Amino acid sequence: EPTEAPTQAPLSFPYSFKVDLTAVTDAAAGSYWYAWTWGDGVQGQWRPIEKFGYVAAYEKVLFANFSTDNPGWDNNNLMAQTVDFTVEDGGKLTILNEKENDKFKGVWKQEETTAPTQESTEASAETITVYFTDALNWGEAKVYYWPNGGEFPGTAMTKCMVNEFNQQVYEAVIPANVDGVIFNGNGNKTVDITSGIEDGTQWYTLNEKEGEGYKVGSLKFVEPTDPPEEPTTAPTEAATEAATEEPTTAPTEAATEAPTTEATDAPIIGGTNYYVVGTFNEWQASEANVLTKNDAAEGDEYYINGVELKANDEFKVISVTAGVEGGNTQWYPDGMDNNYVVAADGTYDIYFRPNYDGGEDWYYNVIYVAAQEAPTEEPTTAPSEAATEAPTSESTDAPII
Repeated sequence: EPTEAPTQAPLSFPYSFKVDLTAVTDAAAGSYWYAWTWGDGVQGQWRPIEKFGYVAAYEKVLFANFSTDNPGWDNNNLMAQTVDFTVEDGGKLTILNEKENDKFKGVWKQEETTAPTQESTEASAETITVYFTDALNWGEAKVYYWPNGGEFPGTAMTKCMVNEFNQQVYEAVIPANVDGVIFNGNGNKTVDITSGIEDGTQWYTLNEKEGEGYKVGSLKFVEPTDPPEEPTTAPTEAATEAATEEPTTAPTEAATEAPTTEATDAPIIGGTNYYVVGTFNEWQASEANVLTKNDAAEGDEYYINGVELKANDEFKVISVTAGVEGGNTQWYPDGMDNNYVVAADGTYDIYFRPNYDGGEDWYYNVIYVAAQEAPTEEPTTAPSEAATEAPTSESTDAPII
């Protein structure tokens, strides 16, 4: 931690300037850079490096490199740092791949005299912002681009929002003239992307491979209307946590009635449909096993009646966005080794709550299965214990959708 006493600079602080870390991106072992800044009457504090490389600092600043997105002098994540710098008016600080006492040096060059606006025309001409949706829950995202992108796996991307499907969206600023990009994380990667590389493009993974890489779809990124929030827990944890309360009511009588619309209606392109898939239908989503919205239930609930299942059949629910084929899919419950296993042959009604709020008597709080016994009135007992049985075996034949 720097100990040099700060000096008073004739600027209004915090002052924004641009920092270029390109030369040391590969030399520093960590993936995350932060600015440590302090000044006259200002205790040291960590500051993020904003889009296009700008940082708001006080009279003194240094830059530190970390292996995780958790800056701090007292942890073991610190990988490298720069010497101390005095903030200069209208300057651009370029960090050099040269060291002094094992700390990276840098040089100031006069450039912009004011902080950039959000839509900096100069920055926009040189760089673009691209986005990646971690639809398959890799847990991290990096972007590798060529040419001049360094070595694979590339640069760590920054979390920017969580979408409506509870999937993490990342962003990164890259040169505007790249020939191709690959998104990757935790040993997974996409196919080579060589077209549609424009400012604001958002790619998402499909659960289908081509060679060693996952195929992707793309759309135009839309800024969220509310401040972005990160998930309070990782998606795989959320799927396995037990609810603290039982459902306030058992599935209503309306849930066992025939759907008000035909289950064979074609999926709406651009919308989201939910399907029961498993060993009984070769894990294929089709119009015959689409779930119907239960308008009588409190909260977001869906159901399907009269599903013929045999003992030891396994199934899950999937969501499909933008149609059955080639769409973006999500499995419920999320994760592996948690298929619902049927206890006995029979005809079943299946209920589903995509927000994992079914309660402790629902399987993973998301699926409730009821054996059909030609009910004539609303159930008077809570969902049976059978609905909470853990699966006894892992499904080994679930295809990639």
